[in-house]
Amino acid sequence: MKDAQVELKNILDGLENATISECYARLKMLENIIEDVRGTELENVCSHLDHYLSDADIRAKDAKYKTMQDTELAKLKALLERGDYARAREISFLCKTPDL
Repeated sequence: MKDAQVELKNILDGLENATISECYARLKMLENIIEDVRGTELENVCSHLDHYLSDADIRAKDAKYKTMQDTELAKLKALLERGDYARAREISFLCKTPDL
């Protein structure tokens, strides 16, 4: 799982500034680690991150939605850096979560 954690960090690095095509490229990177994280604390995180990456076209058209998702992305990154996987799983990118 260590390799999956490194790959996840690579996917997250600079993601908030990624173009639509870069998000879709990172989605492919994410698909490569899904099997590695199945049954671990990162499984839900990766599933929810898939949602964020897939919404790149919506964020490009809807500034309010982009702000919400980018705020959630910042929360996710902070939680993962602290190793708080339980709370990181709560970030779904569907709506604003309470400040964690």
